[in-house]
Amino acid sequence: MKKVLFSTLISFLLMTSFVSCGDDNDGSSGCDLDELSKELIAKGEAYLDDRSVSNCIAYSKAIENFIEEAEGCPTVTEDQIESLEESLDELDCN
Repeated sequence: MKKVLFSTLISFLLMTSFVSCGDDNDGSSGCDLDELSKELIAKGEAYLDDRSVSNCIAYSKAIENFIEEAEGCPTVTEDQIESLEESLDELDCN
């Protein structure tokens, strides 16, 4: 389980480093993942600290929200989205 969470966070951090490049105010990327990135990191850290079912559900929802927005973002690759989807599939909140 730690491997799943760690790989998700690493994938996410790598993804946001590419998405964050450039001027955020130019409107050229067509997406804004900053707030979702912050939420995903916060939920991931909360789940690392306390692996309760409620934290797991909140973390999985944050991943889902990020994936939904990232799918429309031209700066995010299919491989990056697939990596997050795989991590989400491996996350067991039961």
